[in-house]
Amino acid sequence: MFRALHLDGLKIDRGKEFHFDLVLFESPEKALPYFVLSFRDLARSGIGPWRGRALLRSVENLPGGEILYDGRRFQGEMPDGLHFDLDGNFSEKIGGLTIQFLSPTELKFRGEVVDRPEFAVLLCRLRDRISNLRGFYQGGPLDLDFEAFGRETEKVRIVKSDLRRVENDRLSSRTGQRHPLSGFIGEIEYAGEISRFIPFLKAGEWTGVGRQTVWGKGNFCIKPLTGRRD
Repeated sequence: MFRALHLDGLKIDRGKEFHFDLVLFESPEKALPYFVLSFRDLARSGIGPWRGRALLRSVENLPGGEILYDGRRFQGEMPDGLHFDLDGNFSEKIGGLTIQFLSPTELKFRGEVVDRPEFAVLLCRLRDRISNLRGFYQGGPLDLDFEAFGRETEKVRIVKSDLRRVENDRLSSRTGQRHPLSGFIGEIEYAGEISRFIPFLKAGEWTGVGRQTVWGKGNFCIKPLTGRRD
């Protein structure tokens, strides 16, 4: 999954460096070398609408920053990847937080698109995405009581919302077709007993949530409240 929001609309001059993030759900040891070599060859042959050529200078591990590939060869061993404890073993008590949606996000509830997601909608869609990814890449879905999880999420409420809908699209350089990439961005604040869900939200910062995450939608970050809320 690509993360390149900072490159939207950007013209890169000759000789200038740029970067993007790639989130892998497969084992880095199995998949990363193939991605690195593919990007190296793709950059040489040309990318973007005008097929601008580039040089792959390095590949770094996120979030540590270790160099995995220096432009010529791989360095050391492949990383293990990130691990998240989704079993509810989160000791710190948290009564509220803010979610900032960085890219357009589209969530559905009972078949309808929502523009002001209740916490239950957000967490249940995130739960489903994480479970599906585990099923595809890590040997099986979440071992979780989905119904009980859903009931717990309903205890958390919205206290402030500053979301707005944006209309974007994607132009395929291969087919010339445009694909809608609309959704909401901005911030929404929730209050309630949230500690249980923090590991899911931290994982969600990497997986994204909602539709078309592979094209960069559903990217969010969690922010602690600056003041105490009862």
